[in-house]
Amino acid sequence: MEKNCKKSNDNNALGNYLRNLRTRRGLNLIDLAAKTGVSQSYISRIEAGDRSSPGIHIIYKLAEGLKTNPDNLIKIISSDCDKKAVDLIEYINSSQKLYIKEKIMTEEEKKYLVSIIENCIKLTDIKERGKND
Repeated sequence: MEKNCKKSNDNNALGNYLRNLRTRRGLNLIDLAAKTGVSQSYISRIEAGDRSSPGIHIIYKLAEGLKTNPDNLIKIISSDCDKKAVDLIEYINSSQKLYIKEKIMTEEEKKYLVSIIENCIKLTDIKERGKND
């Protein structure tokens, strides 16, 4: 999940959240890099929206360095992934030709692929509701 959900510059929720939290904590990029072991340039790219959502190990390092619950960061990434999944479904449904292993997908295969994505979204929603109960 986290590797494929890229933040757009106009909707950089994770980067904005990290930058605001870092500045509220009185840290500059160098300070946060030293506290977390995550490079200054990598943190800067996340904050600028130029980096795909970081892996879970990076999320935990950043959360620890910023003294925040990693779930706060994970929720931001999950929200973006849900939007990307919906965009993917729309793309699949609107595409006349999709290829898998150099063969054009049948309508039945496209419907099956869409159902897998929809089930992943539902599973994420169920897990999220379970955390909030």
